[in-house]
Amino acid sequence: MAEELLCLDPFAPVGGRREAAADGACCFWDATPGWGAGSGWLLVHGFGGDGADFEAWAAACPSLPERRAISLPDHGPAMRPSEGWEDFPAAVWAALPAMRRPLLIGYSMGARVALAAALQVQEALSGLVLISGSAGLRTEAERAQRGEDDAAWAALLRSRGMAAFEARWQAQPVIASRAQIPAPWRERWLTRRLHQSAGALACALEHGGTGAMPDLWPALHALELPVHLVVGEEDTKFRVVAAALDAALPHSHVDVVQGAGHACHVEAPEAFVRLMLRRWAPAEEGWVWTRA
Repeated sequence: MAEELLCLDPFAPVGGRREAAADGACCFWDATPGWGAGSGWLLVHGFGGDGADFEAWAAACPSLPERRAISLPDHGPAMRPSEGWEDFPAAVWAALPAMRRPLLIGYSMGARVALAAALQVQEALSGLVLISGSAGLRTEAERAQRGEDDAAWAALLRSRGMAAFEARWQAQPVIASRAQIPAPWRERWLTRRLHQSAGALACALEHGGTGAMPDLWPALHALELPVHLVVGEEDTKFRVVAAALDAALPHSHVDVVQGAGHACHVEAPEAFVRLMLRRWAPAEEGWVWTRA
């Protein structure tokens, strides 16, 4: 089975399909029989990723709702170039008319983008799941320093290409746990990353990086949606961030995925999916938080 999956197109999501949509290329997974045609999950990948990155969930659980994973600007085979930060949450907004009050789920960069999008369109969503996410940096000095750091990474992408960039990017301690992504999903995930456009990802860092986004912390008190904060046990940095988000949000809860790090949703896909199905239940109009 694993060898067969490695022979398949890594951008064609296992258990689903890739389709062109009005808002760009998306990955789709139909609801498992028994779920009906209710509201689904809208998924937002991280930096350097792709909508197909969520494919391991289909293998991890035999029964899941409909899932639609967008490709962020500057990412994927049908890459849409970005011109600034607003293009990133706009990609989420563009996908919403095709769904009925979905549960919005974002990872890392995708979590930051999902949070920014949710703050503008709360009424169109049932809830928000932030995996290893943040609300940006709080001071101009921090954003300026992060912008300089992202510019250096962008320069590496443009001068050396994807292979050299990935070798250094994946060595960062905060994301080193991605080595735990189980086979064959890790091999497919890495192949997708290496086939991204280096120049486009450089733009993604410059326009969608943490240094480019606004400080969302002051707006968190106005977020009335239930917010599920998920972080890996081994991700000490983002466990601190999750605790700070939990303190700032009016309706939130933190869950820690044991034995996983920054990419806990794919490092431990079975545990993550079980957690999602335990915490969220389908309702007549969208999803409800169960705290089960």
